[in-house]
Amino acid sequence: MSQEEEFSNNVTLVCYSEDLVNQNGELLTQPTTSAEAFGTNNDNNVNKEENQLQQILNSILPLLPIEGKEYCFRQVEFLFVSSAVPTRKDVTRLQQDWNEMLQLRQARETGICAIRRKTIKTKHVAKREQLNNQALDELIRQLTIIMPEQGLLAVRIKNEANMTVDSYQTLYHSSIAYGMRKCINTEDETSICQNKVMQARQKKQTLVKQIETLQTKSTDQQRHFNELKRIDTKYQNDDIEYLKQQKQALESFLTEFTK
Repeated sequence: MSQEEEFSNNVTLVCYSEDLVNQNGELLTQPTTSAEAFGTNNDNNVNKEENQLQQILNSILPLLPIEGKEYCFRQVEFLFVSSAVPTRKDVTRLQQDWNEMLQLRQARETGICAIRRKTIKTKHVAKREQLNNQALDELIRQLTIIMPEQGLLAVRIKNEANMTVDSYQTLYHSSIAYGMRKCINTEDETSICQNKVMQARQKKQTLVKQIETLQTKSTDQQRHFNELKRIDTKYQNDDIEYLKQQKQALESFLTEFTK
């Protein structure tokens, strides 16, 4: 058993009777209150209204198992909810105990707090509710003792509020899961984009090398073209000079021939 579970089993904000019962609802100790356990007849012949009130309390609030103590045949002890009339002192005590437990357990002041609302599974009951629900159960117990109808209505309001909070909690966990999926998808997309960027950079480097190669080749071709042009220009000039000389020689020949 964990420390948190042990703490939850031994401490509760709900006021329970000191009378012990077994799993079958049979008293294991001498009754200290005028109510009965699970509606069984008491030696003190309590009236019908007190029996009905105790039955309503037992139906609303679960029995509290007392682990660590055993009777014959290893029977587990249970406490049922007290039907004592609440006083102002009980309300003050509830507020003080609630605040002390919240500080002791270091409950969160905002957000979803497991200490305030978490339910813990035990051996003998399906679950043990935590501080907020325990405080609310104690208030419901006090309202039920004053007026049972108000207690039943408060139980309905509590169930509706728990359903609302559970839906918000489900939405919260769903949003966390959605955020995690989006984060993973974003990381994958980031990795893909980084690969694309690396490929683009490599392609850029390849293209830059090709450009440098082409520029070098273009420079060499331009130099070769200029050299060929220079040689052609020289040949052309030489031919022109030769033709001019031939022209002058022919003109001189013709001039002398005509004389």
